[in-house]
Parts: sequence; C-alpha cells; structure tokens
Amino acid sequence: MKTSVECLKILMEEAGQDWKLKLDDYLKRENDGPDLEYEDCIEDFFMACIEEIKEGKTSNLQKVEKMIHNELLYKNVKNYLDDLLRPFYAFAPLRALGVKDPDRAEEVLRQVFEQTILRVNPDIIQRYEQYGFDNGGAFTEYISAQNSICSFVVWKNMYYTAIEDFIYTQTRLSRKLCAQMAEMLNQNFDALKLNYIIEKLDSLA
Repeated sequence: MKTSVECLKILMEEAGQDWKLKLDDYLKRENDGPDLEYEDCIEDFFMACIEEIKEGKTSNLQKVEKMIHNELLYKNVKNYLDDLLRPFYAFAPLRALGVKDPDRAEEVLRQVFEQTILRVNPDIIQRYEQYGFDNGGAFTEYISAQNSICSFVVWKNMYYTAIEDFIYTQTRLSRKLCAQMAEMLNQNFDALKLNYIIEKLDSLA
C-alpha cells in the first residue's frame, strides 16, 4: 500500500496546480454528492492517512501537513480524518485493557454489548470506571461507536468472517476480541435485524 505522502504526490501530479482546490472540493461535498474529478486519488490518500494513524506513523502526517502548506485546508483534512477514525479512537480504552488484562477486556466487551446492544440499561453510563474508562464522555463515545458498527453490520447483512474483519478494520482490537464481538453479533443477528427494521419504520412514522 502506498504511503500518504506518495498518494498526495500522485494527486499533485494528476491535478496540477488545482490539487488543493480539488481536495477542498472533496471535503466540502455532501455525502451523496456527485463523483468528483480525481476522487480515486483523494480517497487513496485518505485511506493511506487512516492506516498510518492506526499504525502510529505520525511522521508521514507531519510531511503531509508541510506539503499542503495551508493551515485551514490541513485543519479540514484532519477533521475529516478524525471523523472517520471515531470508532478507532473510541475503542482505545478497550484496546489498552486488552493488552493489560485480556480476560477482563473480554468480560467488559460482553457486559457492555449485552446492556447497550441486546438490551438497554441507562444506568450503565454511571459505571464507566468499572469498565476501564476515565470518564462518562469517553464511555458514551465507546457505546455510540459500538452501536454504529453493529448497525452497519446488520444493515449490510454481513457474513460472519466479514463481520470480524470489519470490526478489526474499524477498531484494531485484538483478533480474539474481534472474534468475540463478531460471534455475539452473529448469534443475535436475527433479533438485531428485526430491531433495526423497527427503528427504521419508527423513524418514517
């Protein structure tokens, strides 16, 4: 896979002097907007940035900032990346717990899943410390990210192996934790799919 610097250089070569404008247009486009010129180059660039952030390769991003050489544009790029990386950041406490105490991490994953995905226990937010989170906001972010991942899996009707790979891509949890979460989703897939359909119908009422 090409680095973010290599991908940005390709965009610069392809788009010429307008490369910053094309990048800015992509960032300003609505989610369902029309395809844009050099879109593939730009998406390759963002995918490379995401992988480097997940792998802790911050030196390349510093080079990207210098290449962009525009404070506002780089800020918009960083905000866009942070939004895409929300699940990765939200799962950081569980990743850390998985390294420190794998058995406890499995138990936390199971308990939170049961009380926020399979059922809803509003009181769980107050017990954030019990699950290894520093504050309620971080715990809420984790629950929200977990819910988004589960909803996407159900919406896409993913097969078991695809679920595990998707969870790993989004969170970088250990493979064991990803397999556990995928198994919980797989075991409860029909019930979750029914809940998803009901929620969609309620939103249309």
